[in-house]
Amino acid sequence: MQTVFMTTSPKSPRKIAAVPVALSMVFVAGCGKAAEKVAEKATEEAIENEVGGDANVDLNPDGGMKIETEDGSYSADGEGNVNIETEDGSYSSSAELPEGWPEDVPVPAGLKIQMGSSADTPQGLMLTVNGTVTTAPDKVMADLKKELSGWEMTQESVIDQAGTKMANANWTLDGREVVLSATDMGDGTVQVMVAHTAPTE
Repeated sequence: MQTVFMTTSPKSPRKIAAVPVALSMVFVAGCGKAAEKVAEKATEEAIENEVGGDANVDLNPDGGMKIETEDGSYSADGEGNVNIETEDGSYSSSAELPEGWPEDVPVPAGLKIQMGSSADTPQGLMLTVNGTVTTAPDKVMADLKKELSGWEMTQESVIDQAGTKMANANWTLDGREVVLSATDMGDGTVQVMVAHTAPTE
C-alpha cells in the first residue's frame, strides 16, 4: 500500500498528515463489516483531531479507501492508485504512464514503470514517470537527447562518484520542460525519473 505526501498549500499538509493514521486502520477493516465500521469511525475521529474539522471515511474490504475533509479528498484503491484533490491542487499516481503523457516525449526503451503521477504545480501540470532500466545512465541520457533533438538542452551532467554513476538533464520547448534523472543502483538496474511540465491556462 502506498502513502503519498503532497504540499501544495498551507491547508494540504494538515489533511495529508492524517493519511498514514487512516491507512493503518485499513488492516482492521479486513476483519468483517462490523470491524470495518469501527475502523471508519476511529479513522474519522483521528483525522478530525488532526485537521480540526469534519471527516468522512469509507473503507473497502479490498484495501481501498476514500477520505473527505473540508480541505479536500484522498482516495486509494488498494492497488497503488492514489488520488488527492484540494481547492489548491491535485495529485494522482498509479503504476503506469500518467494520463495525458505527451507523445513527443518518449520514455527510455525497456523502462519498467514503477509509478506514474500527475500533480498541479505553480509551473503547470507536471507528469512524472519512475521506473528501472538496465541501460547505463549516460546512455539513457544520450538516447533521450537524440529523441529530443528539437528541444533546447539547458543542462546536462554525468557524475561518477564512489562507483555510483548518475546522469541528469533538462530540456525546454515553448514553455514546456522535460527533466531526466538516471542513477545506477549497483545491482544491475538503473533508476530513472522523467518529468514533463507544461503551463496551464
